[in-house]
Amino acid sequence: MKRRLTAYMLQIATSMICAAMCLRIAVARAGADPTPAASVDAESIFEKARDYWDAQSYPHHLQYTIVVGLYKGNEREANHYEAEYLPEDGDLRVNTISAEENANPPSARGADVIVTLSILGRIFYSKTLNAVASPDLIGIPLLSPTYSFGMARRFKSTRDEGPRTSTDLPLIGRVSNRTRFYVITYAGTDEVAGYPQYHLTLRPIREPHKYRLRELWIDARSYATDRAIIEGNFNVGPGVDAPWTIDFYTVAGALYIDRERCDEPLQLGKNIYRNISVSFQSLKRTSAMPSLRFVLPQNSDNAISEPDTP
Repeated sequence: MKRRLTAYMLQIATSMICAAMCLRIAVARAGADPTPAASVDAESIFEKARDYWDAQSYPHHLQYTIVVGLYKGNEREANHYEAEYLPEDGDLRVNTISAEENANPPSARGADVIVTLSILGRIFYSKTLNAVASPDLIGIPLLSPTYSFGMARRFKSTRDEGPRTSTDLPLIGRVSNRTRFYVITYAGTDEVAGYPQYHLTLRPIREPHKYRLRELWIDARSYATDRAIIEGNFNVGPGVDAPWTIDFYTVAGALYIDRERCDEPLQLGKNIYRNISVSFQSLKRTSAMPSLRFVLPQNSDNAISEPDTP
């Protein structure tokens, strides 16, 4: 009888241990947060994420392709624009003729009339008067992949010094002179691309069109921003009042925008389009001299751009 009772108790203990281990594995796989939300300092996570942005160092010269895509009914259309950016100077040049327009010029495009103002050979103003409507899907994207949507506290002008490691980043305890633009709430943990994230929600205290961040996913290991949801995008156009999801990725130790995706259909002219997105592809860090695009001022007719970082 005693031997049978001992075996029974051992069986119960083994079952309890197995159940506890299974529960722990299930919690880990589900990404559940073992830390109560009340004990997590959401503002500290936010400030460390801003520290990460301030620590970014970009090369002198970037070349990339901006891809604007959308769906007209069940058909996807896209425009590809070649672009160059000098992060030190904040100088951006985008080819205003997309690859698609270059390959298939509109048959009724008409004549281009270029009006320029120059003094001693230096062009101060340039404008193209076109005979027909623009073939660009949502406008010419004058956009940089290093834009932070207000996360960076200041513009970093240092040259690229190579990939950074986690030990190089001033992430721990360096919070000074906080200025409150948002009420920030910790919403638990989540996963983005398989990596654990701190999920934050943000409510602007004032000027909601200026302070556009609404949700953030911050890498729990490095405090890099992996995803954001913003309320409104660009300076002009129907996207200024719509919610957008922004995905970021890291190239050679530096953080860039991967894709900006509109989260609701938009009306452009007489049509409604779905799944509007802007992505940055073929990103190349180069030491080559900037192209001749930088000799002339950027044509900003029919352009979309981001507002200055608040």
